[in-house]
Amino acid sequence: MSLEPKTILFVEDERAIRKLISTILKRAGYRVLEASDAGEAEVIWTRENSGIDLLLTDIAMPGLSGPELARDLLAERPALKVLFASGNSEHLPPHIAILLGQARVLQKPYAPKQLLEAVADALQEP
Repeated sequence: MSLEPKTILFVEDERAIRKLISTILKRAGYRVLEASDAGEAEVIWTRENSGIDLLLTDIAMPGLSGPELARDLLAERPALKVLFASGNSEHLPPHIAILLGQARVLQKPYAPKQLLEAVADALQEP
């Protein structure tokens, strides 16, 4: 019996980074749904939310931020796992700190090994 791969909704506004990280995750056996911004992520969420295991999102994005997106998705499904990526997590706004009870932050830049470890850890949390 084979297990279905875990599905990651990956939100990153920089195309080159999105493609690179998506490739790393796919090669590690994950199913990756890519979005360039929160609006696109919400469309994907509406279509596939029951099958999404992890939201991996940049904190700072044009329009709706990663934490605002996470807040909206967590309101629909509180058990959703969340992993934020940030280039500057030392000065997190209070609304992000509140979400950290349910989320982790992966500091940019990160190596593929750090990414895969953080994703695996986030997925294993109860």
